Amino acid sequence: MGLKIIQSTSGEVTTSDDTWTTVASYTVSSDCSIRISEIFALGRATNGTVGETAYGEAMHSAKRVGGVLTLIRQLIYIMTFLSKSDSSLASCELQMVVSGNNLLLQVKGIAARNISWYGGFTVTLN
Repeated sequence: MGLKIIQSTSGEVTTSDDTWTTVASYTVSSDCSIRISEIFALGRATNGTVGETAYGEAMHSAKRVGGVLTLIRQLIYIMTFLSKSDSSLASCELQMVVSGNNLLLQVKGIAARNISWYGGFTVTLN
């Protein structure tokens, strides 16, 4: 059985449009297999119908071989609208992407809507 290192990362960001924005990141510094779990993003509207909430979660796996970090597969992806009053946040999204040796958790809001996001994920390196 190989060495397992488990670390969590989280962050906060505000979106006001439908552009992908990084909420949390993790740098993978050496070759390994990676399980990315407990991926989540919670967004709350702060203009329009205040109190609207969107929640998303996902699970991924990745690997870094020869200094190249690659997402292997997305196992689960769910985005849920949690407000009862208006479904305008239903088009919010989350995604995991790779940039260099960094794993990025990104969220996408809605044009002309201010949404405060909190998100994070856990990585298990093997």
